[in-house]
Amino acid sequence: MKLVSYSLILSCLIFMAVTSPVFAEGLKKGDTIHVCGDGAGWPPYTFFRHEKGEKTKEIIGYDIELLNSIFKKHGIKAIFEMPPWNRCVKLAEMGSKYQIALSAAYSKERDTKYLMTRDYYRISPYYFYSRNKYQKDIDITVKEDFLQYKVCGLYGYNYMGFNLPLMKIDRGAKNFDLVIKKTHKGRCDLFIARYEILVGFAQIGVDYLERDLGYAPIPGAALEKFFMLISRNYKHASLLKKIIDEGITEMEKSGKLKEIFQTYVPTSK
Repeated sequence: MKLVSYSLILSCLIFMAVTSPVFAEGLKKGDTIHVCGDGAGWPPYTFFRHEKGEKTKEIIGYDIELLNSIFKKHGIKAIFEMPPWNRCVKLAEMGSKYQIALSAAYSKERDTKYLMTRDYYRISPYYFYSRNKYQKDIDITVKEDFLQYKVCGLYGYNYMGFNLPLMKIDRGAKNFDLVIKKTHKGRCDLFIARYEILVGFAQIGVDYLERDLGYAPIPGAALEKFFMLISRNYKHASLLKKIIDEGITEMEKSGKLKEIFQTYVPTSK
């Protein structure tokens, strides 16, 4: 009887090991996932920790804590790097150096090139202009009003969710410092960005909203969803998406997502 019980238990363990998605597809405890975020900084989601006004090599933020929390439950490790954004998404598409790119807005092209996780935060599309040039607010009430202005953005960024008319956006600037300078010099009438991101730079001691900028929400633009991009060339991509999606949903229901976010933006509701 005892021999039969041991044999039954052993059979069950073997069955579980063979049929479990982690064992079946090869992703297991101790495996490492390489992850990239925007090197220009995307606070409060991904950014370099600053101490005494100096940038350190430590990468922190909402995205980092969220992913580490999910992976810890599965015994998976993550290594984070922050190269220039365009390089990050291209290398993540290839899947050899990075398997995940963080904090990406939706586009049909990205949905084709990558496996996209479920959304895990939403932020507000705004436009910004120089108070030096426009003493009064810019009169924009419908999206077609943007056609009369030269609009700028950042290199490699996606603005599909901004509800803008089809037009050329100058994406020559590689960071917010440069696009703000271009706007003050009149090379741009205005630039578009996510409000929470510019506010988030206060985390590293940079207050962009004090730089003589006027700003307002883009008419008709809904809160923009953000996702993680998983390389379709990574052999465990489907399982990785399942682990992350389920982890986000669980943390959302438990209130953990809000708790993590409020450690970086204490005034958020």
